[in-house]
Amino acid sequence: MTPIWMFNESIGAGWLHVPFQLRHPAQMPSDLRGEHVVGLEQTGPPEQLLNSAIRAGVFLTVPQLKSIHDILKFNMPAPNGGHGKGGRWTKLDWAECLVAHLFDNESKETQLDMVRGIMGQNWRHLDSNLCSKHSADIIKAFNGLEGGDQKEFTKLMAVAMDEMCLKEKRETKPRVEGTAKKERQHETPQLLQDLCPLMQGCRISRHPALKRYQGFYTTYNDAGAFCLFFLL
Repeated sequence: MTPIWMFNESIGAGWLHVPFQLRHPAQMPSDLRGEHVVGLEQTGPPEQLLNSAIRAGVFLTVPQLKSIHDILKFNMPAPNGGHGKGGRWTKLDWAECLVAHLFDNESKETQLDMVRGIMGQNWRHLDSNLCSKHSADIIKAFNGLEGGDQKEFTKLMAVAMDEMCLKEKRETKPRVEGTAKKERQHETPQLLQDLCPLMQGCRISRHPALKRYQGFYTTYNDAGAFCLFFLL
């Protein structure tokens, strides 16, 4: 009863993405309600994986865009017709040309939304209203659970509480305009820094909004290096 992960590293390998939405048993045909606790309803035709990922707002790096170009050979601007200095090509040129190649029949607004996704400008976590809304829903759902079930979601609850606390800090913090710049003060005592081992990536820093210290400690296992996170 564990997830099975499947990875596809090629374009046009024959795999298709089928869009769907979850359905409660009450929304399913009567002959299926007693057999399934949840249903999946197909909402559109199957689509190539690359197309569906870009339509969904996937973020792509410049090396990834260049790798896709090596396969699809989509048209690029003239050598001096890019958005960069002196007409050089930038990531925006790669993103716009890829979207135009795959979705030439879509509206300009839809294409622009896909380009924003590739550029990393449509990430949902950048929308503070969405973050705060989700946090409130998570906290409400957590408080509605039985005590024995809550322990399975304590980490998720902690993240939601952090987001809510940050939102409250932003809303209550007075906006200061026209004040003179002050010399930046190092708010993490050197005494705490001395506790860190002399290894790359190990540090202790102060969270300015939550007023707490966060430690990051690099360790190793058979798979390589990874970072442990703890609160002070």
